[in-house]
Amino acid sequence: ICKLLTERMGGSIGVESQPGQGSSFWVAFPMEVPHESPYSLDQSERSLADEAVPLNILIAEDNLINQKLMKSMLTRFGYQSTVAQNGKEAIEMVQKESYDVV
Repeated sequence: ICKLLTERMGGSIGVESQPGQGSSFWVAFPMEVPHESPYSLDQSERSLADEAVPLNILIAEDNLINQKLMKSMLTRFGYQSTVAQNGKEAIEMVQKESYDVV
């Protein structure tokens, strides 16, 4: 399935394996570098960021990548946030401090 999907997208897939040492799997896709960042704020987003109301925001997320993504998105819109590493930590933090958004 992976090989079929990869090839249909114009890419390639492979594996390098040595008995007793392990395997490395790889995929490669042809990509174009955009001239403009897909992450730049458009005018409507900029006006939202300029009008940001101060909120005490708690991000409850156990995945590090999702934590960074959420924190980055909130920062782009002018918000400060705190991260709880998991649900248990979030409950403990909410009991100690008041948050506007969890």
